[in-house]
Amino acid sequence: MHRPLPFSILFGISIGLATAFSVNYGDPSQCDDFKVSWSGGNAPFSLVLVPLYGTPRNVSIPASAYDGSSGSFSTQIPFAENSQMQAVMYDSSGVLSGSLTQVKLVGGNTNGQSCNVTDPHPYFTYAWPDGQSPVQCQPFEFFAYDNATLPITLTILPAGQDPQVVQSNTTQQRFDWIAEIAAGTSVVFMMTDAQGHQGGASGLQVIQPSSNYTCLIYPTTSSSSTNPTSTSPSNKSGQNNGDEEHTISVGTIAGIAVGGAVVALLAAGAAFCLWRRCRPRRSRVAVLDLKERPMVDMDFHRPSREDYHVVSPFTALPLSDAAYLAGRPSHSQQSTSEWSSGKSAGYPPSHTPLRSSNASLFSPAPGGASSSTRVVVHQDYADADPAEVVELPPAYREDREPIPGLPAPNPPPVGSGSSRSGKRR
Repeated sequence: MHRPLPFSILFGISIGLATAFSVNYGDPSQCDDFKVSWSGGNAPFSLVLVPLYGTPRNVSIPASAYDGSSGSFSTQIPFAENSQMQAVMYDSSGVLSGSLTQVKLVGGNTNGQSCNVTDPHPYFTYAWPDGQSPVQCQPFEFFAYDNATLPITLTILPAGQDPQVVQSNTTQQRFDWIAEIAAGTSVVFMMTDAQGHQGGASGLQVIQPSSNYTCLIYPTTSSSSTNPTSTSPSNKSGQNNGDEEHTISVGTIAGIAVGGAVVALLAAGAAFCLWRRCRPRRSRVAVLDLKERPMVDMDFHRPSREDYHVVSPFTALPLSDAAYLAGRPSHSQQSTSEWSSGKSAGYPPSHTPLRSSNASLFSPAPGGASSSTRVVVHQDYADADPAEVVELPPAYREDREPIPGLPAPNPPPVGSGSSRSGKRR
């Protein structure tokens, strides 16, 4: 169950809603009536007409122009045609938020009225460094207001925004204003002294950019003045000191939080992309470096002539073309052992290689040599040990026709004791 709000809170809310301020200005014309209508605020009210490079005019608004919730008023514009001006309203609490106009151009007279448009000249003057413009969040010096009664009050009029009010101390003839306004904003300066004398209004000054934004988040300058008199808005107190409480609106806090979150997400994304780019990629293909063990160091090198042994004498055996071709080594296999069971000295038919053979070919001898058998043993070349391999040369009959395309062999006479080494083809 919700408790009802106290009457005092409800009354304060109703008063605040009733006094919320809004204002509408007409278009200024030389010596014509300048119309102003508003709602909210607390009486009494006053209107200040600020000519650029001239003396501001303070206009009191009679109480009859306000009925407690809204009001309307008109006054003659005492400025010449094509001059520039601003207007701002005050109530009993000081400068009204939202009451400052943009810079307006004074038009020509339309109703035939006449008035004095001569500037009365300010009571005193002031200055700032020649050729300089205010810079965002940087100090801007004012000086040379010798005829003013201290303290002086500086009112900064940023076009279309709320005015700022700064007051100097009572002893020094110069002071610094921190430009707590965003870069690119056009401002007009207006100065008064402690007696309400006018120091005049400046022309448009544009705030220059800088990398310092602290003053925009934590402003210290007062944006209003208090207790103006009905004759001059200069009798107001707006101290600029270090005792003012720094406050941040909820919107500013939310904006900072959202901005920080976005920056954090962008930084995380950039870090992830950089990590993926810089991490070593795994190789998808195994690389075999043949340089570590050259092929010449492996077991399957090309055998030399000394690796083969020829045993003589031997008996020439018939050999068919098919058997001859079957006994030739291929590109992946090499015949490592050939032997014959004929009348070869020192090698009986029971002699076999040390390693098991992978394939054997038996070819019956034609004619009367049916009892003689030629065996060709094939063995994987990588498994062969050259030191233990004995290869017998092929035997051909003397009456055998030579193979087409090959030179005719010249076998040694049978029974001779000479031996020769076989040549690998």
